[in-house]
Amino acid sequence: MGRRVIGVDVGGTKTKAQLFEDETAIATRTIPTVPGPDGVVTTCTSAIESLLDGTSTGDVVAVGVGLPGEVDPASGTVRHAVNLGFDATPYPISKVLERRIGVPVTVENDVRAATVGVYQWLRADRPVDSAVYLAIGTGISAGFVDRGRLVRGHRGMAGEIGHVIVDERGPRCRCGAQGCLEAVLGGWALGAAWQEGAPPEALFTAADQGDPEAVALADRAGRYLAQAIQWLLAGFDPQQIVIGGGLIQNCPGLLQRAHLHLRRWSGSSQLHHASLDLSRISALPPGLAPGAWGAAFLADRERSADCTTDDTEGEQP
Repeated sequence: MGRRVIGVDVGGTKTKAQLFEDETAIATRTIPTVPGPDGVVTTCTSAIESLLDGTSTGDVVAVGVGLPGEVDPASGTVRHAVNLGFDATPYPISKVLERRIGVPVTVENDVRAATVGVYQWLRADRPVDSAVYLAIGTGISAGFVDRGRLVRGHRGMAGEIGHVIVDERGPRCRCGAQGCLEAVLGGWALGAAWQEGAPPEALFTAADQGDPEAVALADRAGRYLAQAIQWLLAGFDPQQIVIGGGLIQNCPGLLQRAHLHLRRWSGSSQLHHASLDLSRISALPPGLAPGAWGAAFLADRERSADCTTDDTEGEQP
């Protein structure tokens, strides 16, 4: 039997766990996410147990968990995961999970973990020196790998653009602020903007059918996404930016509308024409699970050698 590692991607509504053997996914399980610290621990434990289907964790060398919020991989804690019910108090999720499952656990911010997965996927096809992954789903966040280094930032919050304030008179965000990008572009916000309790897909279906109000809301969402892409291209200048997340998968019209704005802006000046090169922008392929893949990769690297910090040299995050 080869080297086995588990990756767990905790999202706002669902959690995906994958079992890897010698870097190949051999089993996948997806279950609903229960919010709150106890709920997330129970969710991860249940996903792992379901993944192993009653067999022992004895041959699993490491577990990697990616989850939203301010994650400190060194201490194994998370806080400020507003979509999961974690407050400002650091919660020792690594230690709690290790006691539950008996396997070393590494934690990372979910989008940073997914960025590592995206980077590995890109590198399998061609040389890549830098990449940004932008995730649009229940929440909004981005990750950046530069010359093989995963950029976490001073407090592990690099790329949290979902809480950039874009409209001070806009709707209140789940973080408590007014008019964050997530409050006007996140999946929960788009559905509510169209009809209370409606999924975001309902908005884009109505827009495709020509409803004037839905068209206006969908176009506004496309403009906000285009702005986010422009910020990331201008701020990080990556070789490639990959856009994924549940909202992108379920509402392809969103990215299509963003492309319309980006094409229009690219003609406004030579600078924008050069920076808004659409060949650098792509959507995550359906079926690829970069969050679980990246979390497993980081856990395996942490288990074998401590080389996953910002100061790590070389071509691996």
